[in-house]
Amino acid sequence: MIRRPLLALLAVVPFSAAGVALADKAPDGTVRAVPNIAGRASTLVLDASGSTAALKSDETPSKVTLALTRGLAFDGRSVAGRCTDGQASGNSCPANSRAGRGSADFRVTNSTGVTVASGRADIGMFLAPRGAGDIGDVQVVVSAQGMTGSAHGKLVRVARGPFGSELRFPFPMTKGLPMGFKVTVDRLTLSTGARRTVNVKVHRRGHRARTVRRTYTLIRNPSKCPSSHRWPVQLRANYSSGEVVRDADIVCKPR
Repeated sequence: MIRRPLLALLAVVPFSAAGVALADKAPDGTVRAVPNIAGRASTLVLDASGSTAALKSDETPSKVTLALTRGLAFDGRSVAGRCTDGQASGNSCPANSRAGRGSADFRVTNSTGVTVASGRADIGMFLAPRGAGDIGDVQVVVSAQGMTGSAHGKLVRVARGPFGSELRFPFPMTKGLPMGFKVTVDRLTLSTGARRTVNVKVHRRGHRARTVRRTYTLIRNPSKCPSSHRWPVQLRANYSSGEVVRDADIVCKPR
């Protein structure tokens, strides 16, 4: 009887588990760029251990946001395919639309503290058809205990401030877990990145078109590493009672 609410909760885990219950700064290493050298193509890695997501039955997130440091670049040409909402809800996203993967180890306890369910949720991230004005769109597909849930996120530009883009996931208000039940995420891992090499025809006036090989990468680090050697990121979860914010840093190295 708790499996569907559990899956609805896990569908927001990728961007809220580390920030729902805590507002202080995340420890170093929670979010990493691999490699973390300025200007290099990289993979973004989230590794949150011991973080807890405890949602009340009458309050689920209406929106979850991951704010990313200014200068971090994204190139959708690195991923050939795209996953529609229908494919995501059916857990049938094309393999060539994958942009990342991860997992969440979770436990469900009742009002007396007894564990009633536990396991590992598999998380897939896939590029979706890009909406007007978006940098890109992403499908997050979560599979746990034979069930699948999905959410459609949008990566949008931010005009000013330390963050240059935000990955936003709006959610409708739905019923959560039964009263007194709690989900604890013992560990959450996500790895996002892609690379693709294609043949491209180059045209120059007065010359015959020639074919060259070009490589596109999904994520490229900012061109400069500040004197603090840290790029800021931020996780936010919106509830009817207010917004919960959790700050984090990506440790960087200059070129």
